[in-house]
Amino acid sequence: MGQALAKGAMDGRVLLRKNVGAFDTGAEAKRLIRKDRIRNFLSIADTLKFSSCIFLCVKPQQLRDVLLDVHREIKNLKNRVLFVSIAAGFPLKKLTGLLGRNVPVIRVMPNTPALLRAGMSVMSLGRGGVSSTDISFVRKILGAVGSVLLLPEAAMDAVTAVSGSGPAYVFYLAEAMMEAARTLGLSQVVAQELVKETIFGAGKMLKITNTKAAQLRAQVTSKGGTTEAAIRFMDKARLKTGIQTAIHKAAQRSKELSCL
Repeated sequence: MGQALAKGAMDGRVLLRKNVGAFDTGAEAKRLIRKDRIRNFLSIADTLKFSSCIFLCVKPQQLRDVLLDVHREIKNLKNRVLFVSIAAGFPLKKLTGLLGRNVPVIRVMPNTPALLRAGMSVMSLGRGGVSSTDISFVRKILGAVGSVLLLPEAAMDAVTAVSGSGPAYVFYLAEAMMEAARTLGLSQVVAQELVKETIFGAGKMLKITNTKAAQLRAQVTSKGGTTEAAIRFMDKARLKTGIQTAIHKAAQRSKELSCL
């Protein structure tokens, strides 16, 4: 995700390549840094010294240790650094508690379509003096890989459950549709093509026509037709309720993780 954000910002001319760098101890990450021809920072101290904004693209279970290392180094800094965390289930209270109360922090929940510049990101602001310039800068970077919303952190568990995890729900639906197509006698190649293009087209209709999902569904559902037969079965199976319950479960898990 860090690579996607950096590439999007550079390709969209939000950032110049010479002003972008990364620090990672992993061999594969180092290879990608060299491939992207950006600055390879040698340490956390080096990263802090030459940065005005740092995106924390770290797994939640590793973030605490990283932040403790940052906190040890940040005391000696003369330059102001804005931190942007994309770690799921890691609230602003924890971030500022580990970094320092007066350190500017923005929490972001992106999703994987950002890799194709079709992402959905939501920003929430910390209380450490985040400025309007900070907000505008981060919004431009996120905007280079998709759409952006600014919401209070209280909405983050719901955001995580809907858009953060959301691509997986769509892929799950795609799996089911492809498997059904195979049982109906279609080849794997044909099944994949039909499902991929159908989901892509339906998503595009939702986005571009600005028509409610229920209305678009109704337009496809002719009385006594094939679609109506499928929808009636889904309603009888309480599929919509099941999906809603699943999303609530995801939101609850997000809340639990933030309390760990």
